[in-house]
Amino acid sequence: GTVLYYSYALLREGREVARSPETSVALDQVPGAVAAATRLLPNVPNPFNDATRIGFSLDRVGRVQIDVYNILGQRIRRLMDDILSPGAYQVSWDGRDQTGRPTASGVYFCALSASGTTLVRKMVFLK
Repeated sequence: GTVLYYSYALLREGREVARSPETSVALDQVPGAVAAATRLLPNVPNPFNDATRIGFSLDRVGRVQIDVYNILGQRIRRLMDDILSPGAYQVSWDGRDQTGRPTASGVYFCALSASGTTLVRKMVFLK
């Protein structure tokens, strides 16, 4: 199956001063198997300062939209809008808005919409 590996880094003035042990999150992907439910996994790393990976799984074929919203509920970036088969997937967000401009440090929300379901996770972007 697919496994995401991550660790957290503590930065001071742009320099890494400490790092957590590496941790992993399994995406539960088995060849030929279908996910039991549509899931949105926590982004890794979180908090992040460069880019973060967002894992998700689908239990049926359908249109999938993944959007990033700011604390005011404004959509700032669409990461995916596609028809996907059941299985495990991953997208990345680089902390930039739809026009490519860097966003401010703060709390953002990732929303996965698929097959009539919307799942949301909180993400923290630190520069």
